[in-house]
Amino acid sequence: MRFATTIDISCDKPAELEKTLQGEIGSHSSERSQMSLMIRKGSIIINIEADDVTALRAAFNSVTKLISVHQEMEKIR
Repeated sequence: MRFATTIDISCDKPAELEKTLQGEIGSHSSERSQMSLMIRKGSIIINIEADDVTALRAAFNSVTKLISVHQEMEKIR
């Protein structure tokens, strides 16, 4: 069984969010899960695929934590 989810984020500056996420997605190499990132005009799409639910949840939590940090940093700016 294979599990997958997609996170679609609408934002004004997708390139800035990409910089925040690229380190995690670029360095994320696991036998159990894979992540990819795609930028479209005004949005970022993150695809996560995993062999099991636990690996999917771990990758999802990792990405959403970075999104939260980025969002808080944007409020400070």
